[in-house]
Amino acid sequence: MPVGLLLLFGFRMPSPGDLILFAACGVANLIAQIFWTRALVLAPATAVSPFFYFMLIWAAAIGFVVWGEVPTLGLLTGSGIVVVSGLYLLLHEARARRRGT
Repeated sequence: MPVGLLLLFGFRMPSPGDLILFAACGVANLIAQIFWTRALVLAPATAVSPFFYFMLIWAAAIGFVVWGEVPTLGLLTGSGIVVVSGLYLLLHEARARRRGT
């Protein structure tokens, strides 16, 4: 069932304050995307991509500070696997590019 159909049962028009927050989030994401894309144009992906993994740290920190969510061992393990494998692939691609293969 498409999730949009659930709106028929509980949709409420956002308040003006909520609409302002939606717009602010959209503008902030737009600016972040522009900066991210510009960084990838100016520097090699191997130099920029590790900063992408800071989003995992920020998400965990904000979840803890704002909602009191304590990261579980499974979350930390999974995040570690994702970060290590991503950094390994970046390192491997950089070495392959230097060798010319």
